[in-house]
Amino acid sequence: MFEPCRKYLIDTLKDSGIHMEPITSMKRLQLYGNSHVGAVLFEDETLRRNGSKRNYVDQGGASRKRRRLFDRDLTFQVVIGEYDPIRLDEIYQEFLKRLGHGLYVDGNFIAAEPSDVDWVEEADSILKAKIALKVAVTFYGGIYKDSDRLNLGSKTLHIRADKVNQREEQTDG
Repeated sequence: MFEPCRKYLIDTLKDSGIHMEPITSMKRLQLYGNSHVGAVLFEDETLRRNGSKRNYVDQGGASRKRRRLFDRDLTFQVVIGEYDPIRLDEIYQEFLKRLGHGLYVDGNFIAAEPSDVDWVEEADSILKAKIALKVAVTFYGGIYKDSDRLNLGSKTLHIRADKVNQREEQTDG
C-alpha cells in the first residue's frame, strides 16, 4: 500500500505542473537549491484492529468472505514551492483537482483525503522558494483476509429422526 500511494501522489504532483522529479526525502529537500520544487514525504502510519466482515461473489462466481483485519492509514506531506505565489496557487489548485477520491490497489479501494495545509513565506522556510505550501494527504485502507464460503445450497443434509427424537426426550425429561 505504501509504494502505490506514494507513486500516486508523485504522479499527481507531476501532472499538476511540477516539472522536476518530486523529492522523497527530507534531507534531499533541505539541500535542494531551486525555487521550483515538489516533494512527497512520508509522515505517519496508523494501524487499528478491525473485525468487520463482508460477503461477496468473486469474478468466477464463487461466494467468498472478506475480513478486514486492520484499518491502515498512511499520511504523506506534499510540498510545493515556487518563486511566484500566483503560480504556486495554480499548481496547488490543479493538484487538488487531480487528486481524486483515491485509488485501487489489488482490487481494494484506498481513499485519499487532503487535510492540513501550511503556507510558508521565504523567511520561515528551509526551501529556496519565495513561497511554499505543505499539505497532508492521508490514505485510508486496510489489511484484508479472504476465505471461501461454504455453499450450503449444493449440500445435502442427512438428519436421522431417531437422533432428533432422543434429544427432544432428553430436554423434556
